[in-house]
Amino acid sequence: MIEKAIADGLVNPDYRVRMRTIHVLVERGHAEAVQLLLPLLHDREMPVRNAAIVALGTFADRQAFDPLVTCLAAPISLERKNAVQALDALGDPRRRDAFLDALKTEMNPFVRVGLIKAVSVFPEEEVLETLIELLTDRDEDVRAVAAIALGKMGQPRAIPALQQMALTDTNQETSIDGLCEQNSSLAKRAIQMILHPEQEQGIGWPDIVDL
Repeated sequence: MIEKAIADGLVNPDYRVRMRTIHVLVERGHAEAVQLLLPLLHDREMPVRNAAIVALGTFADRQAFDPLVTCLAAPISLERKNAVQALDALGDPRRRDAFLDALKTEMNPFVRVGLIKAVSVFPEEEVLETLIELLTDRDEDVRAVAAIALGKMGQPRAIPALQQMALTDTNQETSIDGLCEQNSSLAKRAIQMILHPEQEQGIGWPDIVDL
């Protein structure tokens, strides 16, 4: 049973009180929390909406799946980015299609990077095709993350596209583990990850500056 103080806090006129109440719900792990949090995805204040998105990811309750998918189209990029992470935490296999759909329209490179990482756990044809297409994306960070994702997936069919990237993507650098490396070099390393799966743990994700 949710205490009256918490119920009141979630509708308090002061958005800071609403945010603190969300944090209390998470800390206490209330079983009824998800149903109470869902309306806050439409709160008038962005920090409250964002806190609700993050909290729903913490609870990892699949009844939040559809509302969180809607948040992938939120007007604020931070909300969209956190919605990707929250959906990933739910572990619902339907998230694959939601992520692929979001990649078709998402313009913010930081959100797109998160989507690429999240969708790359699905070793399926449509995912592979999408990531191969992203090797020629206009954003250098997106290209770099797509290359590493393909390497981690270990799909030999990606090798020709990665070889082309190794020849052409020579003017951009990406930071990995604090060291700058050309995208062309990352493409070559991704190829080696595919050819030699035992090296999969030898390369991390690029250090993309957060929102």
